[in-house]
Amino acid sequence: MKKEQILKTLQDSGFILDEEKPVSCGIQFVFRNRSKVLVYHKGTVLPQGKHIALARHLLGLPPLKQTAAITIHQTIVFVKNTYVSQSLPTSRR
Repeated sequence: MKKEQILKTLQDSGFILDEEKPVSCGIQFVFRNRSKVLVYHKGTVLPQGKHIALARHLLGLPPLKQTAAITIHQTIVFVKNTYVSQSLPTSRR
């Protein structure tokens, strides 16, 4: 998809162009809704900023893969004047 087609598609869907920045690898469209779309010289399109999913959908790009975030909480409790020891069993031969 050409940069002109990308810009027209997004503008027809209500995205208002705020700035068109040339970057070393292509061009970046910056929209008033804080969305950005980077169009590489080789033709790769990368939506950034706000409304990434909407921009990808409008441009016919596949949705991003969802990744699961795992948070592990560890609680350490110190008890005053207490010594706790755990011994591991030893094997006898």
